[in-house]
Amino acid sequence: MVISARSDERYFAQRLCCIGPVPTVSPFSPWRSVLAPETALDLANLHLENARKATSPELTLPLCNDAETALARIRTSAKKTYVLSSRAEDRALCNEIATTYFELGQLLEGLGRHTKAQASYKNEQKWGYRT
Repeated sequence: MVISARSDERYFAQRLCCIGPVPTVSPFSPWRSVLAPETALDLANLHLENARKATSPELTLPLCNDAETALARIRTSAKKTYVLSSRAEDRALCNEIATTYFELGQLLEGLGRHTKAQASYKNEQKWGYRT
């Protein structure tokens, strides 16, 4: 039986993230593709939720890396647009993304990954947390 990479990707996405059926246009596509900020935030929060539930650092660290990668897939121009916006909805989204970076930093600190945690805290500041 030959299993395509696409079906294999869907299987692991369903099993690891507990998100049900994976859509045809998947946020689990190659890491270089960009995501809408809302989608990246949802995906990062799924990874962080699973990282918090993980029982060992061997499981937690890859999930933290996946969360960081999801947030990094936000297009730079979209980031600038949201950060500079004065609309309440855009500011709320920026604060949610910044909060996710902060929580990621806390998890990384707990794993002893201080350099990665500091990078996460810097991204938190760039998104305008508590502004």
